[in-house]
Amino acid sequence: MDFRERVAVVTAAGGLGCGRVIARRLAREGCRVVVAEVRADHGERTAADIHEFGGDARFAAVDVGRRGDVERMVAETVATEGRVDILVNNAQGYTPLVPLEEKTDEMLARSLDTGLWATFWSMQAVFPHMRAQHFGRIINFCSLNGVTGAWYSVDYNATKEGIRGLTRSAAREWGQHNITVNAIAPGAASEGYRAWADRNPDQARAAEQTIPLRRMGDPEEDLGGVALFLASDDGAYITGHTLFADGRPHGHGVAAAPVDPSRRSRPLRGGRAPHLTSRTACVTKPQVPVGTVERARHHRLRVRPPVGAAAGRGRDADTRPGQRPRRGHRRRRRAVGRQATSRPLRPPGVPVHPRRRGVRPRRRGR
Repeated sequence: MDFRERVAVVTAAGGLGCGRVIARRLAREGCRVVVAEVRADHGERTAADIHEFGGDARFAAVDVGRRGDVERMVAETVATEGRVDILVNNAQGYTPLVPLEEKTDEMLARSLDTGLWATFWSMQAVFPHMRAQHFGRIINFCSLNGVTGAWYSVDYNATKEGIRGLTRSAAREWGQHNITVNAIAPGAASEGYRAWADRNPDQARAAEQTIPLRRMGDPEEDLGGVALFLASDDGAYITGHTLFADGRPHGHGVAAAPVDPSRRSRPLRGGRAPHLTSRTACVTKPQVPVGTVERARHHRLRVRPPVGAAAGRGRDADTRPGQRPRRGHRRRRRAVGRQATSRPLRPPGVPVHPRRRGVRPRRRGR
């Protein structure tokens, strides 16, 4: 994609985090970058760095925790540059790491104002301009801390999860205007991380060993490349997603950690491990729902509705409480309090074999 005709606004691009490297990466591709920063010395430093390699950047003073500042910054950008195509919401204020019961209202308000509210105000400010030009790329920043519920940062976690919800909602509503909205959960060795690693070398080394790639991501090449992809035409068909750019595999947004072999659950009888999916369940004593289990011809366990829910539906209906099954029909095994096995089960609706219908089993030896 040719970024030479694009204008990008990157909030908190003058600090030591991800915003600065993303602003530099976009500028290297020819994009005109607006460095939105609350501290003038930091913002001007980033703009000067971009000018050194021939990029086009302009510093804009803004306090993202104030709605008026955000609207003014976007209006000035449109008046100066003529348009706004890309918005990167990277700003986030931080509070002391203390337990949840010690968090104050001021701490929560600061996290929300500089994170969730700032993202919300920025998106609303650029939307009319993106809708008018029928093009827009919005990239928000969330965190794996919010997904896993990291300790001592409940205000930060709640803010980042709120941004993920805002991202999905905006993607659904604004997609008709050719505006994509995505989020990035980063994991890169920014300047702030390197300063922390210098103070805590053992912890930094241990953290890197948990990453399958055995290294922290390069801010400009790894993380900047993800943002560049989402802002380009190549990412035009991706919206409403959270990209975990931290070098780890994830399942449903949770980092996958290696399993200790000594703590693995014992498989069911027959050597088959339980399969847990949306339609199957491992029916063991502590996990059995109220209902009945029927036999199927594949090695999975399907949970039937609770007792009485399917009454009146014919031969496969459950027996009412206190009622004895009719003679000639196989009794239903109760799942409550029983240890199920991995033997084949019959799914609902499959008739019983003709030879077995109404025939009582013969005892051995007779």
